[in-house]
Amino acid sequence: MKKSAVVLAVFLLVLSGTAKGQEVDNSKVFIKPFLVHSGLSPRLGQYDFRATALLSRGEAGEKIDFGVHYETGIVADGISMCFRTDGIQNEKFLDYTWQYNVANDTALNNGFAVYAGFAVPTGSDVSRSDYRGLLGLSYRMTFGQVAAWNAGIEKDTAINSIEYESSFLFKVSERCFPSLEIRGVIKGSDVTAYVFPGLKVKVNDNSSVGMGVQGAVSLMRDFDIEALFTFDTSF
Repeated sequence: MKKSAVVLAVFLLVLSGTAKGQEVDNSKVFIKPFLVHSGLSPRLGQYDFRATALLSRGEAGEKIDFGVHYETGIVADGISMCFRTDGIQNEKFLDYTWQYNVANDTALNNGFAVYAGFAVPTGSDVSRSDYRGLLGLSYRMTFGQVAAWNAGIEKDTAINSIEYESSFLFKVSERCFPSLEIRGVIKGSDVTAYVFPGLKVKVNDNSSVGMGVQGAVSLMRDFDIEALFTFDTSF
């Protein structure tokens, strides 16, 4: 197991350095994923904000909810703080995490990071003392100015579950970015999986809007289908 971890770390370090010497800053080329966490921390003093409207349908009927994601580079380059909930009304927890870039190129096109934090109980049906520890690993890789990949895994230490997520973002014009995201949770023998195609449109260098539909492809699921509408901005 230790040998596998070392091999993985070396592999990620090599990939994070592939763009050195010929780096092009793609920060104004690509936009943020829909729901997948950004693979690297933003720069010191940068603020990223995302608002999401969600309409889901499942066994319990239809639900309307709103999500918020706020992240900022803080303390020093390569360190960020993030607040996130994918459902203000229906989600039981608000995630609060700190992320650290372990290895990356200077343009933040490629690299990997680790993060840690806790889930704060906010739902009406959970105890206010039910805090949960979170540990995660995230990664970003760009392919010129054609595509960007962000991915991550996150462990909830309290319930021993692992959340996985991956986002592929493609540039087809200066403003249009088709996206494909895959997300889910593994808890023991229970596995959920969702596939989420979408489209993001850049409004300007700092803002974008997007819409898409994610559907469950596993027997275990929290919902059958969900439509999302997002607004992102950075400043």
